[in-house]
Amino acid sequence: HYIVLGYKPIDIEFPNGRISQAYAGVVQEQKNEKVVFEWDGGDHPELIAACQKDCPQWMDKNADFMHVNSIQVDPKDNNLIISMANTYSVVKVKRSSGKIMWQLGGKQDDFGLTPNQKFHRQHDAQMLTNRRFVLFDNGYNAKKSARILIFKLDEKNKIVEDFKEIPLRTFIPFMGSVQVLNNENLFIGCGSSHGCAAKLIDKSGKAYFRMVVNRPYTTYRAYFFPTLD
Repeated sequence: HYIVLGYKPIDIEFPNGRISQAYAGVVQEQKNEKVVFEWDGGDHPELIAACQKDCPQWMDKNADFMHVNSIQVDPKDNNLIISMANTYSVVKVKRSSGKIMWQLGGKQDDFGLTPNQKFHRQHDAQMLTNRRFVLFDNGYNAKKSARILIFKLDEKNKIVEDFKEIPLRTFIPFMGSVQVLNNENLFIGCGSSHGCAAKLIDKSGKAYFRMVVNRPYTTYRAYFFPTLD
């Protein structure tokens, strides 16, 4: 029983009548080799309008206007948390109907994020059991160092009740991950950073240790295991 991510080619018609091909993200849940749920981003034209990078243009082909890069099952209600790097947003999708319940960030933000709360080309968005929402903000288009952002969201009223940022003091244009440990420390996958593969930090951003690897430098995600028994 698993959830997989794929891409589906779609045709987009422009006002001048020209048609261009793009790729929409598809999330598929399979159980016992049968598809039990499928969410097709191509069924949501509002996400094309939400695009901010690699957006469809009539002279281009194969635009990756969503670029889905993480999927999580919300531990509270079993709906899906989907991160879309090229819309600079995270969406929550109802697992029974495929309806978009809310968007956080981007052009169609439902939560009224302040400029400092907005994120760019984010990765690894996840809702924790204590209802904190954590993501890895690459900050790519803002040309800033990467950050870990922690929100407390009132999903019913679509309000940010609390917000915290933890600077990583490293420019990480793409990839990256965050894992919140039981002692509130964070294990960071450094993505495309050349000087770091992964590191363990405290809630202020202070590093306890850092790992480096030989080329290729990238670590798409990194995980900390207290024991492998």
